Amino acid sequence: MPHIQEDPVLISARREALVVFACWAIAMTWSVSYCYLNGYITDPSLISDKQKVEVRQPAQPGGIPELWVDHGKGSQRVEFVLGFPAWIFWGVALPWWICTAFSLFFGAFIVRDEDLGLDPEAAAALEATHV
Repeated sequence: MPHIQEDPVLISARREALVVFACWAIAMTWSVSYCYLNGYITDPSLISDKQKVEVRQPAQPGGIPELWVDHGKGSQRVEFVLGFPAWIFWGVALPWWICTAFSLFFGAFIVRDEDLGLDPEAAAALEATHV
């Protein structure tokens, strides 16, 4: 059986698809794992025992109230990073931002524009004129 050489465009497209899939798999694994291990329910209507969520008023007038949640590890204060609950920031927002930056870099500097050759109809018309 003769060896069929694959089109260089196909090889390049396959390599690029594998890089994109690997990026997606890493981001998905990080997000799901981190949110599973560090996430918690902060909506009091979703918690059956309403004693586990507490909004503590600040000691100083005009301060920001704090949200405390007891999710089986003792009462813990909900930490915020750039306005996001910390587990949402580290588990969802940051991976999205990293993937967006990677996608922009990958599309601008790694993905190559390949010559696809002549269109079959144009090639047939060119052959007809040379015959």
